Amino acid sequence: MRTVVVGGGSVGFSVAKNLVEQGHDVIVIEQDEDRAARIDEMLDVMVVTGNGARPQVLAQAGVHQGGDVNLLIACTDRDEVNILSCWIAKKAGVKHVISRARSLEFTDSRIWADALGIDEMISPERSVAGVIEDMLSMRSVIVSDELWNGIACLYAMKVKKGALLEGRPLKEVKDLRPDVDALIVYIDRQGEGGFIPRGNTVLKEGDLCYVVTLKKNAHLLERLFGIEDSFRLRRIMIAGGVKLAFK
Repeated sequence: MRTVVVGGGSVGFSVAKNLVEQGHDVIVIEQDEDRAARIDEMLDVMVVTGNGARPQVLAQAGVHQGGDVNLLIACTDRDEVNILSCWIAKKAGVKHVISRARSLEFTDSRIWADALGIDEMISPERSVAGVIEDMLSMRSVIVSDELWNGIACLYAMKVKKGALLEGRPLKEVKDLRPDVDALIVYIDRQGEGGFIPRGNTVLKEGDLCYVVTLKKNAHLLERLFGIEDSFRLRRIMIAGGVKLAFK
C-alpha cells in the first residue's frame, strides 16, 4: 500500500516506521528541513520537504488526480494542517484519509469528519483519557482499546485462581452466566503462545484473555475472571489542567 504521512514528528516518525516494517511504500512530508533530513537518513522512505497543507507539496508526494496513493495520515501538531491535508487528499481521489485532531471539539462527534470527508479524526488526548478511565474502573484490566466509537471495548484480562472460567470449557461458562454477553477472541498462554479459542477450549490460571464486550457490561467480566469485588473510585487527584486532564 502506498501511504503518505504528513508530519515527521514523534508521532509521524513512529507511524512511518511501523508502515515500512509492514512492507508498505511510504512518503513522508515534513516542513522542518533538519527533521526531514533525519527521517531520510533513518527510514527507508521518500521524503518531501514542505507544508503538507499545500496542494503543490502534496502533489510531489503523489497526492493528485490520477495518483496511486491509497492512504494519507496527517499527524502534525497543528489541526488545521492535518484537516486541510486530508481534505485536499480526498478531493484528489485518495480513498482513505486519517487526521490527528488535538482540539476536542473536532472529535466530540462525527459531524466535522463527515462534513470534510475525513474517514477518521483521532484525538490522542481523548484516546489516552479513555484508556485511563477503563484502567481505573476495572482493576483487573491489563490493557483496553475502544471499538465501534466507544460502544464496545477490547479488554485484556488474566484468569485468576478459582475463577469461574478456570478449568471449564468456554461453552459451559456461557450456560452458567448467560447474563454476561462477551466474546474471548484470543488467548495468550505462557509456554504455549497465543491461539484463537473454541467452545471446547479449557482456560487455565494465568491465561491472558482478550475479550470483546459492551462497555456498559464490562464490570461483569470481573466475576468471570476471579475478581469478586468491583474496584470503586472514591477520591481522585488530577495533577495538571491540560486537555487530557479536562477530558
